[in-house]
Amino acid sequence: MRPLRRFLRALNVDTVWAEEWLRLTYASAETDQALSGTATASAKFQVFKDFFREWGSQSGGEAGDETKGEALPFTDDRLRTFVPNLPPVPEQMLLLCDFVGFSLEEAAELVSLSPEQAATELEEGRELTRNLPPLPVLILEDHGLIAQDLSDIIGETGLSVIGIVTNEADAIKVCRQNWPEIIVSDQMLEGGDTGLQAIEKLRADGEFATIYVTAYPDEVLTGLENEPAVIVAKPFKPEAIRAALGYTIAARDRLGGVIDAEAERDIG
Repeated sequence: MRPLRRFLRALNVDTVWAEEWLRLTYASAETDQALSGTATASAKFQVFKDFFREWGSQSGGEAGDETKGEALPFTDDRLRTFVPNLPPVPEQMLLLCDFVGFSLEEAAELVSLSPEQAATELEEGRELTRNLPPLPVLILEDHGLIAQDLSDIIGETGLSVIGIVTNEADAIKVCRQNWPEIIVSDQMLEGGDTGLQAIEKLRADGEFATIYVTAYPDEVLTGLENEPAVIVAKPFKPEAIRAALGYTIAARDRLGGVIDAEAERDIG
């Protein structure tokens, strides 16, 4: 379940949508193994197939005119009438291969492409991770070596690391001087601080995109409003970080832009 959950959350940068489609997928899953937290690689692939099959069976589009002005009961059938389009295929391939870790052949089967077509789409998707604009990025990570690895990976994309901090108080100090457009955060921070608490404090004063990089992904799946959409599990591969960064920027641009560098901020 966990890889599919992280994939769905990242897919549309939306936690509510992800949880509903996770539920629909598992309700129609063709393999009981997929329900296990220790599912095999084949079961992991199968449940992704279940998602793409379930998704592909829906027509998408808007609700019919008969719903106008009425407060109708929320049902799974109504949920299926509000199916947004999947992101472009290159972005799907980027997430499936570099974020989730499927092979090119597996990802090609999931999106119904030949391996040759899939390779072309993946390369186009990976372009989203290169030569990114120098947006300011703040790293919240209390492990020095990991923080440096993240800084190196982020810097190689073209993004600008404005600071590496280990706790909430130092994050606030940095943000007072230079507001980040992206925060890359661990969950367990120095002095008992948590990433969720720090992000909640900062988000009250301005907008930014958040990517969690944590060995405890379940710790940030709390059901609260500030729960993250993009979660990379430790130990991570560099391509997973690059995919998370590039896709987050592309998705937010495509969805109308959530990063707002001009918002008023009063951090106290």
